[in-house]
Amino acid sequence: MTAARRFLLLTCLLAVAGQLAGAIEGLNRLESVEPSTPGEEPGVVFRFSRRPEFVRVPLENSLVLVLDFVETAFEPIKKSLDFDQGPIRSLGLTQFSRDRVRLSLKLARRARVEIFRQPQGEQWVLTLRVVTGGRSAGEPDTAALRAASGGGSAVVVLDAGHGGRDEGARGRSSREKDVTLAVALAARDVFQRDPRIKVYLTRSSDRYVALDERSSFADRVKANVFVSIHANSTKEGNPSGVEIYFLSLKGASDEESRRQAERENSAGDDSGRSTNNILEAILDNMVQTSTINQSSKLANILMRKWTRVTGQKPRGIRQAGFRVLKPVNIPSVLVETGFISNSREERLLAEPRYHDAVGKVLYQSVVEYLTSAGQL
Repeated sequence: MTAARRFLLLTCLLAVAGQLAGAIEGLNRLESVEPSTPGEEPGVVFRFSRRPEFVRVPLENSLVLVLDFVETAFEPIKKSLDFDQGPIRSLGLTQFSRDRVRLSLKLARRARVEIFRQPQGEQWVLTLRVVTGGRSAGEPDTAALRAASGGGSAVVVLDAGHGGRDEGARGRSSREKDVTLAVALAARDVFQRDPRIKVYLTRSSDRYVALDERSSFADRVKANVFVSIHANSTKEGNPSGVEIYFLSLKGASDEESRRQAERENSAGDDSGRSTNNILEAILDNMVQTSTINQSSKLANILMRKWTRVTGQKPRGIRQAGFRVLKPVNIPSVLVETGFISNSREERLLAEPRYHDAVGKVLYQSVVEYLTSAGQL
């Protein structure tokens, strides 16, 4: 090879290296992966340069868990870990695409995999724990919350907002966490009468469930629809009426929606960090657009039926980056049932007859949506 050709080849290699460096710059970095400390639940600990965002890849095989970490770079490109004993058989990591790292976890036997994220100094730590029995605090109790409606063809998750130490908004004599639970329980009773639907609650009592656990629970049970129930509150004026939100990946549709998302996103959050950008640049555009369009369709059906039955004022259908709506592969809405800060509407929200009426509205709206989507 002549000196000129060697110089040209070197120049090309340097250009490619520069392009790769530029591609990695700005991405979250998966910096290390290691088995959990002996004595703890079997699992794996990952360390990232910032908060990791991921999407679960649906599989029929219950012994394999596949997660895609989005907007992430893994400089070794590929790594595998083998486990000699215990519930984990092996783990593989691959730079699946320019900005996506794929994790494949193979289990030796059926078990529940828990996922936790928390900041640690300048890093974020994500822990996968494999639990063969029992239940962790803050996780929805699948066995207790599963409806006795048999093997329905569609799965619906009803999320009673707040709970436990997180009371939510307060009125003169009521708390948001109690209102949301009453509505969810009333709705569950209606859904259970339909053998075509399997219904779950993220909580069926006054207990705290983390926001991320609510959405990941819906993913684990392969929900067709996710409805998060809340009550509104404000110190500005004395508004009333119902608002329905669905996911936005590009920021809130208006300033009021942004503030509302901030309030709900901070509920029970121990990290003290903003979660406004939790949804940026996750999943492919086609999946994002399709699911958000379906969420919009569900929101419109729900608003039409809700205001007609309850007589409440429709305050609009809006978009915002609600953290609990994070599983964008599931059509999801968040309903602000009314203003607990409005004395008249607070009395309405406390009425058992209102809970029953709203339960029927939720059921009828979800059935209409699932039927139109060909899922019933």
